Amino acid sequence: TPGGAVMKRDRIGSNGSTGSGDLHIDRLLPDFSFLRICLDHITLAHDSPYLNGLQHKGAIFGYILKYSFPCPDGVSSSLRAKVILRASSFSSNAIFFRHKRVNLVKLHADVIPFWTTATLTLDLEVQLSVQGKYSTRPLARCSVPLEDLLLPPFAISRDYDFLGAHFAGSALVKIDLGSKQRTLMARLERWRGETEGGRAADATFTVPPARHTRSRSGSRCRSHSSDGGQENNNHQQAEGTASEEDDDVFYDAPQPARRGVSPFRDRNASLPSLNARSRGREGETGGEGVVYARPVDATRRSSASSASRDRASPPHALRIRLAVHAASGLPMARDERGLLVAPSVLISVRGRDGELRSPVQPPSRSPRFEWSCTFDVSSERRNVVVKVLHQDQAGNDVPLGFVSLLLPTATVYRADYELTELGGAGGGLGDASMITLSVESRASPRPPSRLDEGLFSAPVPVAPAPQFGEVYYGGGGGARTNSRLSAASSMTLPGAAAGSAPSRRRSPSPDVLILETREEIESRLRRNMSELDILMSRLDRK
Repeated sequence: TPGGAVMKRDRIGSNGSTGSGDLHIDRLLPDFSFLRICLDHITLAHDSPYLNGLQHKGAIFGYILKYSFPCPDGVSSSLRAKVILRASSFSSNAIFFRHKRVNLVKLHADVIPFWTTATLTLDLEVQLSVQGKYSTRPLARCSVPLEDLLLPPFAISRDYDFLGAHFAGSALVKIDLGSKQRTLMARLERWRGETEGGRAADATFTVPPARHTRSRSGSRCRSHSSDGGQENNNHQQAEGTASEEDDDVFYDAPQPARRGVSPFRDRNASLPSLNARSRGREGETGGEGVVYARPVDATRRSSASSASRDRASPPHALRIRLAVHAASGLPMARDERGLLVAPSVLISVRGRDGELRSPVQPPSRSPRFEWSCTFDVSSERRNVVVKVLHQDQAGNDVPLGFVSLLLPTATVYRADYELTELGGAGGGLGDASMITLSVESRASPRPPSRLDEGLFSAPVPVAPAPQFGEVYYGGGGGARTNSRLSAASSMTLPGAAAGSAPSRRRSPSPDVLILETREEIESRLRRNMSELDILMSRLDRK
């Protein structure tokens, strides 16, 4: 479409051309190489008394979606095959299938009259389990006309109704034709963007045209740019090049964040990887640093300690306030006879000082806890796991599921989280297991230990190599000691100042990091002992 004009969606003539006469589809069909289908979920328009009654009886086992894509002979044998999809999960208002399919096709002129009148039929069925017997009943049907696949932009992306005697819902069905030719694919994406008024018509399949028109050479020349603007531009080119090299034909475009989807922040921008951070430091120095005149062993140890200190998190901890309000739809548990019973649930969470457990609730699939706790976690932790356990009559803990909370987390009040199930007998009656939590995190008021402060703030005193002719030199018969050695010999333990009361013995903190290997510590101690013996012998001579 020259000039950026929006192409009209005219009907197809018998000669394979559109009404405007500017595009002959029969000439374009051989250039298409694949067909993509996407159906994520079916949304119920309103509550169905029929389904609610079956769910109340525990008779719903699952849902099945069946379809067979109509196409002429010779187009694709796999495309015509019957597809049976089982629902990955379902609730009272949605049925999730998460279906994405790609088929290689070889289109010819017979497709034009065939798809002009053909319709894709999707049948939704419900699986029932009554007294150990399984059965399937038809629930609803959806019809998708395929004529739009032959009209620019050769894509279908709209909501279609699933209608039945006891069911009413809708689903977003996406079907489009694609090509391995880059120029044709870019033009298709431009058409699909124009049909939506400048907005991408299909966020699942299409990508912005700029990502395909970037230069490949720019992504490899960022290190040669002299100004910050050029480097930023090349960084954008590198992102576009990476998307082109993806082997998956589903080009997932970045979708805008939805409100209320997740109460936590995205960790990608706030928590860079340690390797990338260390590589960034090396790139900033350019390989030319300040050289200090100090012994080789000390330099090696200090550099290793500095690198470890840069990669380590600050010693301060986070204080987490957690409140568990209620849970619903928990999976069933089995008693000692193997029968399904409601679980006796408790909550377990591990903090810096150990495990915290809630009281055991009476047997119920929807317990109300109203239990809260406050605990500290190390700053090195990246998540807090809230475990849901079932306690049997023997007192054993059987894991039912867990929820992982990312750290650091924003303040969340009564948010519902879906439980990741680990045990139990089936996921209940098909509804998702949910737990209601309130979370708050802040800096821990408990100060770090002095050993932590000394470890991360002050370097370890290092004695020089035992070159006694240079270290100890007596001018005019007098002895002169090294200042570093005297400082090391007068060093006391943290908290053991002169005249102070003896400190109480503490258990080793789990947050203390040892930045030296065992061999390095033994070598340093032996060297200090030998230097101390030499110093004592010189004092005895006086």
